[in-house]
Amino acid sequence: MGHPTTILLVLAAMMQLTDPQLPAMSGMQLPTPSTDDALSLANYLMRRPFGPKRPRRECRLLSEREMQGIFDALSAAKRDTRMMPNVLDVFSSLHANPDINTAAHGGPGFLSWHRVYLYLFEKMLRMYNPDLSLCYWDSTLEPVNMGDSAMWSSQLFGQRDGTVNTGFASGWITPLGPLTREGGVRGRAMTTVDLYNIFSRSTLGEVSFPNGEIPSNIEECHNLVHVYVGGLMGQVDTASYDPIFWFHHTFIDCIYEWFRDLQALNGTVDRQLDWPLDYGDANSAPLRSMRFGKLKMIDGANDWFSKNTVDCQKMAQRCRSDTECGRHMRCNRMTGRCISDTVRPITSQFMNTLFGNFGNIPSNIGNVGNLGNIRNMFGGMNMNNMIPQMFGGGTNGQRMGPGGIPGGVGQGQMPGGFGNQRGPGGMPGLNSVGQGRMPGGMQGGMQGGMQGGMQGGMPGGFPGNQQPGGGFPGRQGGFQAGGMGGGFQGGQPGGFPGGMGGPGGPGGPGGGRGGMQGFPGQMNGFGKK
Repeated sequence: MGHPTTILLVLAAMMQLTDPQLPAMSGMQLPTPSTDDALSLANYLMRRPFGPKRPRRECRLLSEREMQGIFDALSAAKRDTRMMPNVLDVFSSLHANPDINTAAHGGPGFLSWHRVYLYLFEKMLRMYNPDLSLCYWDSTLEPVNMGDSAMWSSQLFGQRDGTVNTGFASGWITPLGPLTREGGVRGRAMTTVDLYNIFSRSTLGEVSFPNGEIPSNIEECHNLVHVYVGGLMGQVDTASYDPIFWFHHTFIDCIYEWFRDLQALNGTVDRQLDWPLDYGDANSAPLRSMRFGKLKMIDGANDWFSKNTVDCQKMAQRCRSDTECGRHMRCNRMTGRCISDTVRPITSQFMNTLFGNFGNIPSNIGNVGNLGNIRNMFGGMNMNNMIPQMFGGGTNGQRMGPGGIPGGVGQGQMPGGFGNQRGPGGMPGLNSVGQGRMPGGMQGGMQGGMQGGMQGGMPGGFPGNQQPGGGFPGRQGGFQAGGMGGGFQGGQPGGFPGGMGGPGGPGGPGGGRGGMQGFPGQMNGFGKK
């Protein structure tokens, strides 16, 4: 029998092979989680109690202890090998599995499916930290230069490009290989204009595929952020292996909840039954199985979630000091909003502070004194007039059109470049007529383009409040969970759709990963047809 010390060293070396913190090595990847394990985990979580409803705040507003608690829970799930290769990757594989995610993208079920997915994810993290609550990444607070954002610092989510070797996920290996990003090359962060366009609509069909217009389409806005981060996040079947995925989707879920709040306030739509008659693909039908327990697609719109799990706290509309913006942002006094550019060079900090002080000039000195007012950020113009300028059409639906926020009362902006070239995006005018405009970074235009006409036919309708096969309180008698009803349908080829039309268009070569499907409308493996 070997010496005990030798045996311990051998065991330690074997354990390191499954350590998610193992330094990334070329070609190294973990085993692919099995569909049976993924479904077993999902159904176990369906039966597990959620615990108390806790507020969701912007991640950069959390205390260091609160944020570290989330990172520790993620790392614990990554190290938990009770399921192979680990619990976190098994759960993440649900998003990538074509037998499970057939209704997750490209239709009105996008929001409801991902709401339930996040609900189960938060349950999973609470196995390791019962006091945890998800936070959201509000990408409208990102600076023009992605490299200036604290989001990609070692204190938060690690570097934005290449193999991630900083932050809590440093050296993580996934079933697709090392955790990688390609930040800021394509796509863009979301903007306040996106939110205005979304919240100016009133029904689910107006903000989702197949018929929601691009400027107000939540899924399309969400797609651009996936591509903006790039790497694993830039592909449908790999995105959930990057931990930033969960915090991006928590923000999307909060947008959905704020949209639903407006529906309730206006009182014109029953938000629990809000589903377009033209829902495109058959998998997006309201009574189609969600493949989580016995839930149907429309069950994700049930008020049970709003009452028991989702409490999204909005950022303050205006800030007056850096202390209001947390540890990783500052108050931009020109816009009155927090901005996450706190890792920018010292020279830029000085200039931004200098010009930011213009927001403190008394308002009786002409228009300059109103620079701290967010309305003057857009020149006081009718926001609807910004749509054709902000979202310039692409070339053949594949390249980025003219981008940038217009400079006041429709006096144009600088082009945003085409293809992979960066171009100045155009910052808004410094007064109400758009004069004194400063150049911005790449804002891009509309990613992707039209993908064809309407899909499928009109449904035969579904009966009022009836929810055969289970549902939530007030719908069909109680929250039902447990085994899966029926089998699975084959996966639909394609990735995140690039525009109008329906889900499942060809996604392209997928960046050299052997046929992975990406975001249509992007170039170089990101879904170019």
